[in-house]
Amino acid sequence: MGRPAMLFCTPSHQFPLGFRLSLKRRYDILKWAFENDALILEDDYDSEFHYDTMPLPTLKSRDESGHVVYFSSFPKVSAPTSKSDI
Repeated sequence: MGRPAMLFCTPSHQFPLGFRLSLKRRYDILKWAFENDALILEDDYDSEFHYDTMPLPTLKSRDESGHVVYFSSFPKVSAPTSKSDI
């Protein structure tokens, strides 16, 4: 059985406890992706909301090898929709 080719990650808000990944852990993930030629899908869920700490850099901002696809949750927050809106 081979290694995973893709990782879905929410480093700013890990489910289910809501903690964020440390800077070291973020670099470990980037190293893993580089060494395994794997893709990281980074959902920057809740990164816009910081009240007591400074935000940590995104994986994409530290990606030097082109293994991270970044998408933010800001549109979900700025223009949320519900079934009643459809």
